[in-house]
Amino acid sequence: WYQRRVRAIHLTDGLDQVFVKNYERDKFIYAQYFGSTSGLLRYFPAYYWGLPNNETDLYDCRFRSWYIEAAGQPRDVVFLMDTSGSMYGWALRVAKYTAKTLLQIVSDKDYLAFYTFNLTTQSLSCYPQLERARLKYINHLYEEIDKIDAIGASNFSIALNTAFDVLENSARNNKTCNCQRAIIIFSDT
Repeated sequence: WYQRRVRAIHLTDGLDQVFVKNYERDKFIYAQYFGSTSGLLRYFPAYYWGLPNNETDLYDCRFRSWYIEAAGQPRDVVFLMDTSGSMYGWALRVAKYTAKTLLQIVSDKDYLAFYTFNLTTQSLSCYPQLERARLKYINHLYEEIDKIDAIGASNFSIALNTAFDVLENSARNNKTCNCQRAIIIFSDT
């Protein structure tokens, strides 16, 4: 990790001159950013972050909304979390953590639906279709994820049928980004 970051720093040394030339051509440019695939951020004009007690800088631009939106196309995503009894304990904690991490990297151009499943499916939202990934909706999903418990058996067929129905109904009702589609399953099987 460290070697990749140092290499990215050296490979992008020439950007400083580009940033200066851009600023000289257009004084209305407030700031210029460059984010690499290794997480390196170059910022012009330079700014000292002032980390206390010589702490390690863990800033990673790949988790910032401007990077995510520039690096990828909008997505329609249906999340399916297995809540069968086998998910009880560590598996469910990992699944919840992973889901919350993925919710941090969606943009407001994405459309989402989040369902739990065991023998039936349960939406974490009151809507039967995809919803725009706005902050209020993401915060709601965070709260609902914390409430998830594991019990019973799992039925993947019902879960996948629900996901495909949600994608189809959302497209029919124009609740879609009309771009990439994904179904993400959190399970221990």
